[in-house]
Amino acid sequence: MNTGRSIPTPTARVRFGFPRCDITPPVGIYHRFWGAANHDVATGVHRPLTATALVFGPSDADRDSRCIIVATDHCLFRPADMRDVLDRVAEQADVPRDQLLFQFAHTHSGGHIVTQRSDQPGGELIRPYLDMVIERVAESVRIAVEATEPCVLTVCKTSCDMGNQRDDWDVDINRHVCGFQPDGRTGYPVKAVRVTDDNYGFVMTLVNYPCHPTTLAWDNSLISPDYVGALRETVEQSTGAPCTFLLAPCGDVGPRYGFVGDTDVADRNGRQVGFAAL
Repeated sequence: MNTGRSIPTPTARVRFGFPRCDITPPVGIYHRFWGAANHDVATGVHRPLTATALVFGPSDADRDSRCIIVATDHCLFRPADMRDVLDRVAEQADVPRDQLLFQFAHTHSGGHIVTQRSDQPGGELIRPYLDMVIERVAESVRIAVEATEPCVLTVCKTSCDMGNQRDDWDVDINRHVCGFQPDGRTGYPVKAVRVTDDNYGFVMTLVNYPCHPTTLAWDNSLISPDYVGALRETVEQSTGAPCTFLLAPCGDVGPRYGFVGDTDVADRNGRQVGFAAL
């Protein structure tokens, strides 16, 4: 019986490719991202960092209309380093530079990968590490471009209250402080894109959420993708396919429970967003 009810399901048919590579920095690399930190170098690894080359193109395989997004777990690359990375990846992968876009998950625990800090403890590892990232990402882009296949993208939207508005007015010092805002907005949107092949088999899940990965702060000395690692793991265990996180504009939004050194908290935050996406 047709009840006349429907659920809007935005859908697109594209050519899609998606290799992932490991870009975990070496232990001992310069890690200080917080002024309050008592350490300079990374002392271990909580979860590996990854980069995923996502190639989107029209179904007619028009090479001039494709878009290549490299989703990385890092916080940022400074302008000079970013120009160098873009130029060299485009050259080594033999793709137009204007088709290439880097997207950062924005963890503050991935290491401070800035060549201007090469004179700091562990800074001597930054340049060789960036060279390795460029080589691995370029190879992933080459594979992605060559291995694109017809896929269907299906988009849905829900919400998750892991993130919370994080600017609070402190009446005692008469200024805003960065932390949990008890009266702030929560329930921010989770957008999930299911990528399937022609036989409706899972190819990948893309998850978009607007929350700074700042669960782990100055008390943490481990390399970590923050909550993003457990988010991906949660989705992948259920779907049997890779999951890639794309950070949405997150302004003054941070984890309700964050700025800690406990990696279990980061994993718990990630699972919460992962289950929302599922």
